[in-house]
Amino acid sequence: MKMTRRILVVEDELVVAADIQQRLVALGYDVPVIASSGAEAVQQAMETKPDLVLMDIVLQGDIDGVAAAEQIRQRLDIPVVFLTAHSDERTISRAKFSDPFGYIVKPFEEHNLQVAIELAPHRYEMERKLRQISRWMTATLASIGDGVIATNTKGEVLLINPVAEGLTGWSQAEVTGKSIDEILRLIQQETGEPVPNPVWSVLRHGKSLRLQENTLMVTRGGEHIHIDDCAAPIIDENETLLGVVLVFRDIADRKHSVERMRQLNKQDSRPAEE
Repeated sequence: MKMTRRILVVEDELVVAADIQQRLVALGYDVPVIASSGAEAVQQAMETKPDLVLMDIVLQGDIDGVAAAEQIRQRLDIPVVFLTAHSDERTISRAKFSDPFGYIVKPFEEHNLQVAIELAPHRYEMERKLRQISRWMTATLASIGDGVIATNTKGEVLLINPVAEGLTGWSQAEVTGKSIDEILRLIQQETGEPVPNPVWSVLRHGKSLRLQENTLMVTRGGEHIHIDDCAAPIIDENETLLGVVLVFRDIADRKHSVERMRQLNKQDSRPAEE
């Protein structure tokens, strides 16, 4: 059984509001209440918890439709569709800042109104899922024990997780848009010569790549750190290259352990003195 959507209509012209209510009811929607001001809209939204708000932009009082929509989204996260006779650039620009789920210009056809009302909840649900995924990804990256850096196809840094911040000395706020070469400087341990960043090879060939052994990372403060690194392409469902993700770790302890074992094995292999 199809669930009837509950809609809060916000319109300060009573005749227009009644007409809209009548049309919505005829289309099968539930319109339990009409608000005539921005303040009343916020109050009614809090009390009735509608599925969607149909909001006129120009309203009487201190709070217009844009401000009311922002408050409703912040407090209740309910989708808002603007319904207004004002289609000038300034009005539309203001409306965009409140991130509406639709914008219908009066006079309107019932079909367009119904399409906007039906599409808004779907878009709202998609955005809600995307926010959940984003929060999940952020929490996952923050909890990973390796450093992670993601770039776009220009080699510009888009993301750096807390471990990578600690290793490189750069913060997320500082690296966004910077070249990966500036954030992740690599040199060869024996010669001190620069090592090409694997991001560029992955962008050229679209294949994963590991760093050569004995590669050092030069931190922002000039410290040299032994790292192990893997760079892989970021590809969408259409096989389009979107960027590169780098995963790396400090392997100084592992290097020391290997060297210690080598020294112990070397001592054990010496002939015993008579």
